[in-house]
Amino acid sequence: MRDYQRSAVYRFESGFAPAEPQMDKREARQFFKHVCQSMGITDLAMGFRSGGACSYYFPEDNGKPATIKILWRSRHSILHEIAHHVIHKQNPNLPDHGPEFVATLVAMAIVFNGANPLTVREMGDLIRGR
Repeated sequence: MRDYQRSAVYRFESGFAPAEPQMDKREARQFFKHVCQSMGITDLAMGFRSGGACSYYFPEDNGKPATIKILWRSRHSILHEIAHHVIHKQNPNLPDHGPEFVATLVAMAIVFNGANPLTVREMGDLIRGR
């Protein structure tokens, strides 16, 4: 399935989630745990990447738990990858950066990262899949 909105989502995130300082690994684990506990997520693990271009979400596979691998240890990067898990659990056939993902990520950013809801209005087209 073509990820037709990925570039648009990444462009939006560059303004919506301004550059954040990296957390150390302990802080990143605490934030991940807080978000997962708050959302009732019990089937997701987190690890760290030391190289490459980006973070990744890996769905559950042959008994291996779903995992996010974080490169840049910011709150928004962690939220982005957790949002992939939330959407994949709802329906694994949804596009990776489709309207459902965008709506989930924006809601999580408001709750867990203090995003300004007025800024979220700019996401209307992406949420509607345009």
